[in-house]
Amino acid sequence: MAVKLVTEQTKTLTSGRFSDSLAPPSILTKDTTIGELPAHRYQVGVNTVVAQVEKTLRLYPILPGVIVTQHDRMVNVISRRRFFEILGTRYGVAVFLKRPIEIMIRHVEEPLILPGTCLIDEAVHEALQRETILAYEPILVDFQTHGFQLLDIYTLLLAQSQLFATLQQELQTINVDLEDRVARRTEELTRVKNEAIRANQFKTELMAKVNHELRTPLGAIMGYTQLLQMGAYGPTAPEQTDPLELILSSTNSLSTLVNSLLDQAQLEKGNLTLENRPFSVREMAIEVDPKVRILAEKTGLTFKILIEPSFPEEIVGDRMRIEQIWTNLLSNAIKFTEQGYIHTHIRLQGTRQWLIEVADTGIGIPEEVQASIFDTFVQVDGSATRNHSGAGLGLSIAASIIELMGGTIDLESTLGQGTTFTVILPLNRVDKE
Repeated sequence: MAVKLVTEQTKTLTSGRFSDSLAPPSILTKDTTIGELPAHRYQVGVNTVVAQVEKTLRLYPILPGVIVTQHDRMVNVISRRRFFEILGTRYGVAVFLKRPIEIMIRHVEEPLILPGTCLIDEAVHEALQRETILAYEPILVDFQTHGFQLLDIYTLLLAQSQLFATLQQELQTINVDLEDRVARRTEELTRVKNEAIRANQFKTELMAKVNHELRTPLGAIMGYTQLLQMGAYGPTAPEQTDPLELILSSTNSLSTLVNSLLDQAQLEKGNLTLENRPFSVREMAIEVDPKVRILAEKTGLTFKILIEPSFPEEIVGDRMRIEQIWTNLLSNAIKFTEQGYIHTHIRLQGTRQWLIEVADTGIGIPEEVQASIFDTFVQVDGSATRNHSGAGLGLSIAASIIELMGGTIDLESTLGQGTTFTVILPLNRVDKE
């Protein structure tokens, strides 16, 4: 709604020059200047007698004061308030009325002069920065080639309040529109979220069903292949050895992938449970060592397992899942290391935690990938032409199981120098009776 600033129009007087005020702007905005507000030019020479000025100011209360000039140049400004104050207290009306106004300007302060291009808010700030006694004196507006006019401070404050009202109304309109947009957007996001949840549930159920269907035939393929290798159905020709080995290797890879998908499905559904029982970490290491060492030494890597001597003989936990996490990290290290070593260190951290470190001298992980490396299906090199196989589930599953155990997994990596994964788990000791 447009806010109008209405003011009384003035007439031309015989004493001095008295112009009509400017027409007020139809709408006040944050860009409205004081030059657009109603202002007045009541101008007299220095020799004009006080009685003439007094008569004009009494006849036209709208005038905020008088501009005193000499040879068409502005000398000073006397406000209405100051004029009658000086007239009544310093000289007395009867004696002073017949004197020239020049003597009165000796007792007034310099006016606040602002350009007509000054914004309303800036003008209010400048006006209220003056001394308390001058805060409500009119402002002399400089129109440059068009001379000066007086702007009543009350007119300026009224303009500011009306401007605030306009801006507040605009803000309310914007808020209503913004609330509508937020409501629509929230409704849309809720719909998309619900669709995503349903799609994810369907995906999880589908993965679980497909994995169960795949495990049986894969087990059969592996079993019969091993029987063929053992000669259970008769001797095999030398040229059949490599194809049988390839079948067994490929089936093992598929079986690993199926098991990973099944684990992922169980984790997403919240159905994966832990079996916490006493077990020996050293015995676990004895079983893991030969499996990993063969793969490491096959590619020319040095492999070493170090267990802190003070580590307990037995702790409580899910050995199968801990071994799964550990071997997954070791397999990844071998996969992405062409030369150097794979070292793993198991030790205590304080009295309530223990950790597994797996360090390698491999290709390293780019910094921009590290933040998402534990997300599902994320790989260091996800391109179709990557040199390393895998579905990007191993680290995701490991991180989820570690979280389920109440632990954490961290990594430190430098591109081209290697990576260290650190798994920190709660230390649950075996109760001694």
